[in-house]
Amino acid sequence: MKRFLTMVCVLLGLWSFAGAESINENAAKVMLAAYPGYEIIAGDEWGTAAAAALAKGDERVLCVAEEYNGTWRVVIDNPTALRKGETPSILMDSDNALFWAYTQGDTQYSYACHKANGLWGTVSVMRRAAVGQELSEEEFVWKDGALHRHVWRRDQNDNPLSDSSDGPIPAAWLRSYAYLTNYDVTLFPQPGQEWRGWLDHDALARCAQEIQSGWSFEGGAAETGLELLMRSPEGKLHLVCCTYADGKEQKVVSSELPEGTIYGCENFTTVILLPNGLMVAVEPKADGTWGVHYTWPNTAEGSPVFLGANWVAQDTLNGTQRHIGTHPWGNITAIDWTTLPCSLQEAVDSLNPEGWAVVNNPDPADRLHLRDAGKKGARSLGKYYNGTPVKVLKKGDTWTQVEILGVKGWMMTQYLAFDSAALEVASAMPDLHYKEDAVPYAYSAASESAKTKWAVDRSEDVEIIGVVGDEWYHVWFTTTGQGAYMKQSDFWAGNG
Repeated sequence: MKRFLTMVCVLLGLWSFAGAESINENAAKVMLAAYPGYEIIAGDEWGTAAAAALAKGDERVLCVAEEYNGTWRVVIDNPTALRKGETPSILMDSDNALFWAYTQGDTQYSYACHKANGLWGTVSVMRRAAVGQELSEEEFVWKDGALHRHVWRRDQNDNPLSDSSDGPIPAAWLRSYAYLTNYDVTLFPQPGQEWRGWLDHDALARCAQEIQSGWSFEGGAAETGLELLMRSPEGKLHLVCCTYADGKEQKVVSSELPEGTIYGCENFTTVILLPNGLMVAVEPKADGTWGVHYTWPNTAEGSPVFLGANWVAQDTLNGTQRHIGTHPWGNITAIDWTTLPCSLQEAVDSLNPEGWAVVNNPDPADRLHLRDAGKKGARSLGKYYNGTPVKVLKKGDTWTQVEILGVKGWMMTQYLAFDSAALEVASAMPDLHYKEDAVPYAYSAASESAKTKWAVDRSEDVEIIGVVGDEWYHVWFTTTGQGAYMKQSDFWAGNG
């Protein structure tokens, strides 16, 4: 769908404006009869369907007419689908596919709607812009009862530079405006008009009342999910976070926030700002919980401290060095917000490494086998790099039973660093990049016939922790805490 819409954008860029003469005369008559005093300023037809933009002053109406048994009749007349005062290009790609677009310099906005089972469906909107030598594409799609946002960046040769997806966002109030019959360009989010993520204040407030009725909305954002700063009927501040999966919303309400907490800080529009000046960002995890993603003192000397499910870290010139262990900020429903770390040292001091170890080969170029039994010669489940965190299930003198992102096995005890010693092990995980022409996928097992497979967002933080056979990497999505397998052929060392 994305590439098809891109092609349509190019076509629309060449499409010339045409009025009533571009559509069937009888179709034009029934449209103008429905709106006396209007004129047709753009239109197109295909077979038994025609679409047109009608204008009267700055007012605009999108009309679709269809022919039944030789008689034309208007099936869509929407006065809110088009931008006031502007003239769109209109293209019927078939009698079941309608596109319209606006061009502003090097930027184009393309709207698409398809007909299925006799009904015109939801409208998707894409913004396509040239930025230097790059092409940026951003699309909003209503799908499976929720709102999705996709962003692509490509180079001048159409090679992918980055892909990212946000949502799905639960916003039932938008549902009626998503369909062509009632599509409202002033209410539905538009690409390139970001504020607090990608929903404006009024849209967020309406989402908040649906999700947490009776509470007052203080601020928020829409990115990976909805983050809403709200005040309970008892006057307490909480962060209400919500995603959408399996056809329903999944809501998490944080522990009480300190009075004086606000949402947004200068150009950091998707964080909460605590009264002590600490900026805090939160993220959903693979298990459905929400935890703190990073903290950042709002000072000139402040640096961000990143917090994962079982690690803390700070970016350095030599890469990210993660310290492994449990900490008290992994679940926002139980956080004491006044204890959040302002520095890496504060985070490490609160880290409990008990029950954790990391791979620690004497030669960092070596990798440690994870075996399906505690003996040499047992089947290898993968070979793991130094710094790979493992959950200790049963420690023995020679063999230790461990779990690595849901995969259980045995590793030799002498090649693991336990407790506080694990904090001193440098990571040997390779720093590789996705190939430009690859569409990276993650698998639930090291096999193309794995039960689950999904396209990987190129912007996600991922570490290669191990090698399985000659074709697969075991990878760790460090933000969500999820493990998966990816093809080695999707990666390369880069040209830098």
